[in-house]
Amino acid sequence: MTILHPTPARRALAALAIAAIAASATASSALGAITLSGVPDSSAQVDGTPSTTNFTVHAILRADGIVYVAGSFTDAVDIGQPVGAGDVPRSNLFAIDAGTGHVLPWDPEPNATVRSLAIGPSGNTIFAGGDFTTVDGSSHQHIVAIPSARNNNAGVPLAWNGRTNGSVYAIVVAGVRVYLGGAFTNVDGLAHKNAASVGLSHGGQILPWVSGTDGEVRALLLSPNRSRVFMGGLFHLVNQVSENHLAAVDAITGRTLPWASHPIYPIIGLAENTSYLYGAGTGGGGHLPSYTLVPQSGKPAGALRWTGSFDGDVVGVSMYHGDVIAAGHFNSFGSTSPGQTRHHMAALNAVSGLLDTWAPVVNQVLGPFTELAYGQQVYVGGDFTKVAGVDQQGFTQFSDSAADTTPPTITTAPDVRMVAGTAITSYVPVTLSWAGSDNLSGICRYNVQEKIDSGPFAAAVPPFATATTMSRLEAPNHTYSFQALATDCSDNAGVGYTTGPTSRITLTQNSSSAISYSGSWVRNARVSGASGGTLSYTTHAGASATLHFTGRQIAWVASKSSGRGKASVYIDGTRVAIVDLHAAGILRRQVVYAHAFAGIGAHTIRIVCQGTPGRAIVDIDALLALR
Repeated sequence: MTILHPTPARRALAALAIAAIAASATASSALGAITLSGVPDSSAQVDGTPSTTNFTVHAILRADGIVYVAGSFTDAVDIGQPVGAGDVPRSNLFAIDAGTGHVLPWDPEPNATVRSLAIGPSGNTIFAGGDFTTVDGSSHQHIVAIPSARNNNAGVPLAWNGRTNGSVYAIVVAGVRVYLGGAFTNVDGLAHKNAASVGLSHGGQILPWVSGTDGEVRALLLSPNRSRVFMGGLFHLVNQVSENHLAAVDAITGRTLPWASHPIYPIIGLAENTSYLYGAGTGGGGHLPSYTLVPQSGKPAGALRWTGSFDGDVVGVSMYHGDVIAAGHFNSFGSTSPGQTRHHMAALNAVSGLLDTWAPVVNQVLGPFTELAYGQQVYVGGDFTKVAGVDQQGFTQFSDSAADTTPPTITTAPDVRMVAGTAITSYVPVTLSWAGSDNLSGICRYNVQEKIDSGPFAAAVPPFATATTMSRLEAPNHTYSFQALATDCSDNAGVGYTTGPTSRITLTQNSSSAISYSGSWVRNARVSGASGGTLSYTTHAGASATLHFTGRQIAWVASKSSGRGKASVYIDGTRVAIVDLHAAGILRRQVVYAHAFAGIGAHTIRIVCQGTPGRAIVDIDALLALR
């Protein structure tokens, strides 16, 4: 393998080469070194109108064995058919079988260009954004939700009614939120500029998030832990804060977060590999910058690591195992002349930024407009007509030489834990966790199911396809079971579900005789908002409450307020924590402490008031034992 060193990026900012480019998505990371072919597979294509070559692919999505292709075109050309013969009418959006390459019946018919695609957490819904105003003949303003093609449905849109007054270039879906980026000033009938979050299950109504930007948002990407959203585009301000072309914001509040380095050129594509963030940059040639995702080696989050330079815009970037795949309107890599020849596609080592030898040839002046790396394939879309000398119009795919036929496995069965910092109602919040492994292409979806008591297993949808944790609510004195199944990025499903241990929570109210109180306590004081309507409290240092229980986890429920103080927590006679119950306002039914054991056993918890000066109150609302 020949390795070439990247050169510094050009500094001059020029006009954008194109008016509209879709952000590309990232793919799941995987194990092993894999050789990617430079010759395209035979695949479906796209076609323009009969009188012009008006075709461009702007966005590609793969999920559950189906590839969705979006852009500006009137026909799909089925695999094995030449362009112009045997065309299948498909306006701006269609789906193909990832295994056979054949066009599927799914046919939503947007009336104008589709520029972005995303899938909902359950895998049942496809979100599309773009320039369109109708889909399947009904009004859908620039954003639409459509049942997926995996059940051979016709692609008739759902009633979900998110809407904007301008183009949507980027969509990300996670949990209960659909994040939108684009060129709009109004969302759901309210003033909101270029970036917004709308409800997944609330009819597309706008949710509090980023207040807006002063320029188009072309790319959105969730951080690996889903706490941040990265934004790329033509903007200089986010939430009225200076954030040139690239910003990190809180996924819930939209608050602008620290980010050390901002490029002088627009960022229109984003990808990450859990350690680093990569951008597709335009203007002054093309750029592929790499940033630290989190503080590391003395560098803050967002520190620039290196920049790869090209002689034309980089429009798409995604992760393919140990490489970063770049697609764009370039013909060479490197800012010195002559550069290393790369006709619209290139691969760089994700850590070092060194150029790899993979070098397929894509024709046309512009060529690719988007790309997606997924499992053992790299998909490319644009306005090209040939790839590696093979007739391939608008859409193509490259595959790895090795075939992944080994199913993934669940390595850690799903299990729950009670979590401090939550509040109980008639239910107890728990965190469900699991893990999986795949030998080659990586895991691209987990399916999780839940059973209550003797009922049947039913789907419990994680917040996103590759999530390994999710929040659940468990009612005390009921038995819960969970099972998980992994599917890899080559669509191999695990051999059956893996079932984790059952969980059952016992709630012991403060008034129970099972709790032994020592010292001076006010018992069973009636308090509105307390778990059982009462709580027991003390202000005396040394006063204690003790419970003997059998379980694999214990949690203490109490109130927090400005008058409450600290308490020591002892487990089986050993002090394990000091808990501070202070809060600015009054908070009831708070899980203030939780402790897990290796397995089910007999244990003791003792809570001892420290008598904190000026705020001595410590209370017991309830104790929760999970077994």
